Amino acid sequence: EGYLAALLGQSPTVSVSAERRPNGRLLLRNLEADGAGLDLDARGSRGLLGGMRFQGEARLSNLSQARAGAQGALGLDFTATHGSDAGDPWALTVEAQGRELQTGYAQLDHLLGPRPDLRAQGDWGGGRFVLESARLRGANLQAQTAGVYGPDGDLAFKIDWSAEGPLGAGPVEISGEATGTGAITGSLGAPMVDLMAEIDEIDVPRLPLRDADLTLSFGRGGAGAAGRVTLTAASQYGPARARADFALPESGVNLSGIAVSAGGVSLQGDLALRRATPSRADLELVIGPGALLQRGQIRGEVDIVDGREAPVADLELVAEDAVLAGTEVAL
Repeated sequence: EGYLAALLGQSPTVSVSAERRPNGRLLLRNLEADGAGLDLDARGSRGLLGGMRFQGEARLSNLSQARAGAQGALGLDFTATHGSDAGDPWALTVEAQGRELQTGYAQLDHLLGPRPDLRAQGDWGGGRFVLESARLRGANLQAQTAGVYGPDGDLAFKIDWSAEGPLGAGPVEISGEATGTGAITGSLGAPMVDLMAEIDEIDVPRLPLRDADLTLSFGRGGAGAAGRVTLTAASQYGPARARADFALPESGVNLSGIAVSAGGVSLQGDLALRRATPSRADLELVIGPGALLQRGQIRGEVDIVDGREAPVADLELVAEDAVLAGTEVAL
């Protein structure tokens, strides 16, 4: 199942023609591969001065068999050249173009569009990979990166990107333009990612935000991925701020140290979301005049714990002359 099965099909074929050179290097003369959605043709050659070159083209299709809503094709051209000296690095170039491409993921298809274009070049040698540049151009996404992967597995990459909404995340929608920078450091086994974004508009129900600054830092270790997210923005009710530490175990996401202050709402505590087991929450809530209330206050606690058959919620709120926004109902 999946994309690999859709590309290879039930009876893929591969044909390879190669020769071992006197200096021990392997020269691929010809490489052909055919599958249900794969057509690869590559060839190698040796120059007069001993240099080597390998180049080819590939077409990836049959995507509709991998995921509902996927279609189109992806064309790929690649070249690898090596100097006559065995210590020379390999120079690599890759170009990929989408052809009426759809992945079946609505958000990703909005960003990439039907004809995304990727161009990358770099060097590989002595266990060190230098990505000189990689640029992705989509219908609503522009991204570029460069960096180094060291012989000890160290990572040092920088990212610049911009995107155009709307992009949805549950009940929240990012509209307008978003731009950002980032860095990937650490090692291949334990990478660290730091991302910063400036977002024109975030459409939160009853509390639209503008001029938002988002920072996201996370890494991956033996216990899975974990990090911190912070957000500051402006709203019609004044500044909005939010932060939380998060961890991503295999079963879901844990949010701890939650601190939200926006639109007259203050929220603090911890929250655990699970796919296969009930969620848990321990939250303190204070609601004052703003997006939800015209005047007065509601304060209290929300506790959710696991139960034998379903999660059990314990909600305790105290309202003091609380008038709901848009009504004359006072609690």
